[in-house]
Amino acid sequence: MAYGFGSILPAVTVAHVFAQHFHFETLTVGLAYGGALTFGGIIGEFGGGMVVDYIIKRERQKRGGEVEPEARLKAIWTGEILVPVGC
Repeated sequence: MAYGFGSILPAVTVAHVFAQHFHFETLTVGLAYGGALTFGGIIGEFGGGMVVDYIIKRERQKRGGEVEPEARLKAIWTGEILVPVGC
C-alpha cells in the first residue's frame, strides 16, 4: 500500500494533473515532483531510522538484550500512516 501510494500513483498522475490544473511545463513538473520526492525521502529516511531505533531499544529492554530481527517489522505501521497523509 505504501509503495502504491508513494511511487506508482503519483508517477502516473502527477504530470497530467500538474499540467492540466496548474499549467506547468515538463521541466516545472519534473522539478516540483522531483524536489518533493527528494525532500520527502530524506525526511522519511531520518524519521524512519529514529522510529526503528526506538522500537529496537524498547524490545531490548523488554527481552533483556536479545532482539529478534522481526522486531523491526513493527515500524511498518508508521509508514502505513504517514505515506498516505503525505500524499
